[in-house]
Amino acid sequence: MDIIDRAILVLKQGGIIGFPTDTVYGIGCDASKKQSISKIYELKNRTPSKPLILFIKDKTELNKYVEEISDVGERLIDKFWPGALTIIFKSKFNRVVAGPLTCRMDTVAIRIPNYEPILTILRNYAAPLATTSANLEETAAPKSDLELNITPDLVIPGKCGSGIESTIVDISEDKFAILREGEIKYQELAY
Repeated sequence: MDIIDRAILVLKQGGIIGFPTDTVYGIGCDASKKQSISKIYELKNRTPSKPLILFIKDKTELNKYVEEISDVGERLIDKFWPGALTIIFKSKFNRVVAGPLTCRMDTVAIRIPNYEPILTILRNYAAPLATTSANLEETAAPKSDLELNITPDLVIPGKCGSGIESTIVDISEDKFAILREGEIKYQELAY
């Protein structure tokens, strides 16, 4: 059994996997399993008010989770996905994709990573992943599995792309807000 198959088995069993991405080293679980999401918060000693990010396999998945995609959203998706941009949308199902995945009950943060191993898992697994960086709260995000200070159930070895966290933009309201400037800089987002 290769590492991808093992990762999928761990996810099915409610476990937490660690994986390299195009940005920083992350951890994730089946986003439909509330107990697994709780385990991520415990593992990281993460503040409950801090949301997780939903990793999806491709943009066709958006209609399952997002109420609508504005023109701004379409432009951002076309330009930056897959890639280092996390977009906060108005959630389609306030109670389905909510709680740990969002600070507010009506939004959801989504990203499609540009890193083949995690994309392979997403394409071969039935649910999206609830994700975050693989580090204890208030410590630096790791750039590889060698820098981990937490222990997920399965570690996929590897070095990350840039080593810089994703940029987060909120387009859930009529306005466009940059919540975190990461790998993608403000100037690149201007249109």
